[in-house]
Amino acid sequence: MTEPQRAMSEHNPTIRPRVRLRKRLGQTILVDQNINRKMVEVAGVTKEDLVVEVGAGYGGLTEVLAQRAGTVFAIEIDRRFEPILREKFGAFPHVTIFIGDVLNHDLADLLAHHLPHGGPLKMVSNIPYYVTAPILEHFLERSLFFDTIVVMVQKEVAVRLTAKPGSRKYGVLSLVAQFYADVDKIADVPKTCFRPVPEVDSSIVRFLCKRPTAVEGEEKEFLLRVIRAAFGERRKMLKNALVRSSELCIPQEAIGKALIAADISGERRAETLSLDEFIRLSRELRQEG
Repeated sequence: MTEPQRAMSEHNPTIRPRVRLRKRLGQTILVDQNINRKMVEVAGVTKEDLVVEVGAGYGGLTEVLAQRAGTVFAIEIDRRFEPILREKFGAFPHVTIFIGDVLNHDLADLLAHHLPHGGPLKMVSNIPYYVTAPILEHFLERSLFFDTIVVMVQKEVAVRLTAKPGSRKYGVLSLVAQFYADVDKIADVPKTCFRPVPEVDSSIVRFLCKRPTAVEGEEKEFLLRVIRAAFGERRKMLKNALVRSSELCIPQEAIGKALIAADISGERRAETLSLDEFIRLSRELRQEG
């Protein structure tokens, strides 16, 4: 065990709260360190990894990451936590604290500036629930490749992320997530594990990211437009939803031809199509459009 690891293991993880948590920002404290350890474990964090954490807060998860990762880049938007984080991790050269909104920064530029030596990238975070979708999009849709992402999300969001075709919960979020990664729910986390106790239960979700993805560039952007169009009126038949969508503006006749060429019935609903079927349909629609 290195000296920083020994010091960290001897550190009392229980911190007396010195910051009034803001409900509008979804700020809570995960009081069970076993759950933080579980998240780091399922992410497969090793000394070879550079791990990004979003929403460091009091540093509970940061502490576990610091024991396992080669480098930790902990991001916190709320400046009131900065003195706590710097006091706790200031002696650890492999932990960098960044105060700011990750959504306002290009990830590649941010990491190149603060961590120029790089390394295999992972993201492990208890992200604020009110920005779950933007944060995931920020990490999944960027050219900077994270091989593994493990996050705590609302249980309802976890169901949507992992939903399969035919499920009422299957939708745009499911398809976008599964386009970029193999997604699985690791465990549910009861709300009693947080202080203050939130109104919802949570789940740990893991993304094993794909490289390369099935389609890239303009073809990918068009695919995402087709998916959004199909689910824009999810109760309608697929053909009607596509025709009515302002996302595409493709004539009805062309949509009909594309559906036939893709061997997909226009009478189906969007929630019944697999990702591969959407890719096939998107390619046909792009040719017709």
